[in-house]
Amino acid sequence: MSIEKFEVKGLGTIGVTDELPYNEGICVLREEGFDAISLRDLAFGRLYAGKSTRDFLRKNGTRTKEAVLYSGRDLLFLFDSPLLRQNEGLDAAVSATRLGQEIYFTDDFFEETKKTAKKDSHRLYKNRIVVFPNRRELRYQDKTGNMILPCFRIHEFTIPNWAFKDVAEDYAQLMLKEGINNLPIWIPDKDYLSTTHQPFLRQIWICCFGKTNNKEGVAGISGNNRKLYEKDRLIGLRKE
Repeated sequence: MSIEKFEVKGLGTIGVTDELPYNEGICVLREEGFDAISLRDLAFGRLYAGKSTRDFLRKNGTRTKEAVLYSGRDLLFLFDSPLLRQNEGLDAAVSATRLGQEIYFTDDFFEETKKTAKKDSHRLYKNRIVVFPNRRELRYQDKTGNMILPCFRIHEFTIPNWAFKDVAEDYAQLMLKEGINNLPIWIPDKDYLSTTHQPFLRQIWICCFGKTNNKEGVAGISGNNRKLYEKDRLIGLRKE
């Protein structure tokens, strides 16, 4: 299958697949030497790529290499999704979501990952492997648990600074310029999380710069979509 390619100075080659289930899209990217793109690198492309490429990246969302791990109402954001470590695990995850099931992990795995997050909390954002929301972010939760973070206060929050790293401030300014006043971080309903009895993972999706009915831009980070079997275009990166 063919991959559409775009060169981005300072980043590398962006590759875009046809519409495929997640596991098939990852395989196509890897065959051409691409990895799943990170939130930071997609933000960089939306900011600094040539006009046609940055317009494409702003108009299209994608799953990224990051994921969110849930246990009850605890949540951890992982820079490298464990689903991408082996093809067999990814195939099984896609099959589970096709059946309406979660992608489950053990309690021990969650606790070890949580320990990593605590160790990482003293490091620079660019060096953190795992993070959890800070108290300021939790104050911006809506009634279902989603975090709706004001772009003009982006420097106060852990998740966007961890996600977008050195381009977080510029990306927030771009969102404001595009009429996007808030960065939503969507998670499963807190009532649903309260009923789960085993840690589970969802792959992150970053949304396009769209518009909703109230003219507020979208561009959010979704840790709430588990339908890996659905056919979507996948954006990857082959670094310079």
